[in-house]
Amino acid sequence: MIAIDGRWALARPEHPLGRYSYHLITELAFLSRPYDLYVYGDLSADPETVKRWRFLLPVDLLITPNRVTWEQMAFPQASGSAALVHAMDVPPLVSRRPRVVTVMAAPGREGPAGAFPARLADAYRRQMMAWTLPRAALVMTADDATRDQLVARFGVRPDRVRVIPGTPRPEEPMAPSLKALAIAAVIGHSHLPAALEAVDQLPPAVALWLGCGGSASWSDIERALARHHLAGRTAVVDVGDQDEWRQRLRKAQVFLYLPDGPTDPAVMLEAMMLGTPVVASRNPLAADVLGDAGLLVDVPSGDNLLPALSQLLAHPELQQTFIEKGQVRAQKQFWRNAAKRTHEAYLEVLAARGIL
Repeated sequence: MIAIDGRWALARPEHPLGRYSYHLITELAFLSRPYDLYVYGDLSADPETVKRWRFLLPVDLLITPNRVTWEQMAFPQASGSAALVHAMDVPPLVSRRPRVVTVMAAPGREGPAGAFPARLADAYRRQMMAWTLPRAALVMTADDATRDQLVARFGVRPDRVRVIPGTPRPEEPMAPSLKALAIAAVIGHSHLPAALEAVDQLPPAVALWLGCGGSASWSDIERALARHHLAGRTAVVDVGDQDEWRQRLRKAQVFLYLPDGPTDPAVMLEAMMLGTPVVASRNPLAADVLGDAGLLVDVPSGDNLLPALSQLLAHPELQQTFIEKGQVRAQKQFWRNAAKRTHEAYLEVLAARGIL
C-alpha cells in the first residue's frame, strides 16, 4: 500500500517536481505488482485524520513531497508502519526508515528560477540536503548533470544515485509537407543489404540519412552503399552527434529502425517524440512500444519493407496520424519505464535492509 500526501505531488502538475510525481505515481498504479494508492490533501488542516489513518491503513510505502506537514504530524503516526519512505526533493530528518529521495535539481546560490516553491529559501534547502542526502538509502534524479552535482557538492555516494529520467515534453512536430523527402535510419550490419535494396527501389529523389554508431561500422556502410550505388543520395551521420542527429531525425519523413541485437525502446521513442513516424523490425518489444503508432516489418527477409516505406512516403495523412499517435504513446512509454525502474529501486533498498 502506498500513502501519498497529495497537496504538492498531485495538485501541482504544472510544477516540475509535481509533474514528475504525478506521472510517476500514476504509472506505479498500473504495474503488474498491484499498488493500492491512498491520496490525502492538506494533512495539516486535519491532524486527526492522520491519527485515524495510522491505525486503519498500515502503510508499506510513504510518498511525501511536504517536509513540514509530514515531519510534524504524519511521521509520528504513519512512518511506524511504513517500510520505506520516498521523499520528493528533501528527505525527512525524523524518519528512521529506509529513505529514497527524488531530487530534480541541485540548488544554486540564487536557487533555480521557477523550479521550486518561492517559500522555500534556497539556503535552507541546501542545508537540509547537506544533512540528509548522504544518509539516504538511494537518491533518484532525472538527469546526469544533477547526479554529478549531488555527488560533488552534497557528498552523495555515486553508487547510491540512480538517474531515472521523466519524459521530455514533445517537440512541436513539423508538418509532413514541410519535411524533407528523406528516410533517417539506424540499421544493423546483417540488415543493411535488405534495407538498401528496398531504398534503391524507391524514387531517386528519396534521400537516406544513415545513422552510424551501432553494429554497422563506417567501413561496412561504405561498402554496402557502393554495391547498391546509393552513395550519391546517402548522408552518413554519427548518432553520437546528438544535435545533428536529432535535427535529421525531426526533418525526415520516416525513421527506419532495424537493429541487429535487442530493440532499444529509447531509440524508437526519441523519433516518436520528435514527430517522425517509425518503421521497425517486428518483435514483441517493438510491437509494445509502437502499438498502432507505426509500422512493423519482417526481417531479415525484408519482404514487406519496401511496401511499408512506399506507403508512408506516399501518404502524408498517414504520416500525420502516426505523428500524433506516436507523441502521445511515447510520453506514456517514458513514464511506464520510469515507474518500473522506481519500483526496482524500492525493491533494491528493501532487500539491502533485509526487509524483503
